[in-house]
Amino acid sequence: MTPLKIFAERLLEEPVEVSATPSTRERKKIHQWYYRADDVKHKTALLVHLLKQPEATRSIVFVRKRERVHELAGWLREAGINTCWLEGEMVQAKT
Repeated sequence: MTPLKIFAERLLEEPVEVSATPSTRERKKIHQWYYRADDVKHKTALLVHLLKQPEATRSIVFVRKRERVHELAGWLREAGINTCWLEGEMVQAKT
């Protein structure tokens, strides 16, 4: 048994494992890039530029902190980019 399964068994009541084989056809449609930015202003300008490209018909942007989600959505709306967001209300345990 893997350490993760041992942890889940110890922590969860009646845990259920869900697994799925990703579709290779769908996986080929997903593209990922990594860009470096100097600061928040540069990062936001770069993101706006990328999201305004004709190829960017659907995009997902991950934000580290929940507080930044609304701020980023506001900046994107100001730039003329339609946004919606999903945020988690999960409290992170301090270790």
